[in-house]
Amino acid sequence: MSGILAVTVVTTKSRPHLLQRKERQIALRREHILQAAASEFASKGFDSAQVGAIASQAEVSLASVYALFPSKEQLFHAVIETTARSMRDAVRARVEDVADPSERLLALIDSLFACFEANGDLLRIYARATHGLPWRIRQSMGDSAQEIFSEFTNWVRDLVSDALRHGRFGDVSSEALCLALIGSVTTAAAAVAEETTSHSLAEIAAGVRSLFSRLLDGGADR
Repeated sequence: MSGILAVTVVTTKSRPHLLQRKERQIALRREHILQAAASEFASKGFDSAQVGAIASQAEVSLASVYALFPSKEQLFHAVIETTARSMRDAVRARVEDVADPSERLLALIDSLFACFEANGDLLRIYARATHGLPWRIRQSMGDSAQEIFSEFTNWVRDLVSDALRHGRFGDVSSEALCLALIGSVTTAAAAVAEETTSHSLAEIAAGVRSLFSRLLDGGADR
């Protein structure tokens, strides 16, 4: 009797560990699928991407993909949302530690280009879906992507407003400057991804940074 009780206790205690291990396995499988999907969508676009190819690249069965993502649309949106949130968090972490409002904007430009450089798949997906036009995000990339972009835009607007309060840029609206900054980065990055420019992402990043640096200096002088 005591032996049966001991086995029961051990089995009961082991269940949480088994559950945790299964959850880790599912999370790891999901991560592999998303990585493979990002590569497939980036290279072929949404319409031409094949879920079977994604499963093969992730080294999982097709059934495993559909168990986590019931449709190609849901998989596409999950790729966008996961990568965009990660990129947003990385940019904010780099920028928010910078105290000076002007340097914070320059750090924002540096961080955006650095994240696009590090997340080439997201850059190519964004370029294919929107051609660098933010107003096409909801139409081509889904509501979640639009929400992330809107939240990010509001945060950038706050950074710009802070710089304006400290006498930077002179008489310029925060809305116009915010859109100019984001538009400069996203349009330039999309041009590199679509190979419509002969310049590298690093060269364009340096040019955009130099432009806004001169604007900041000019605003301070006035």
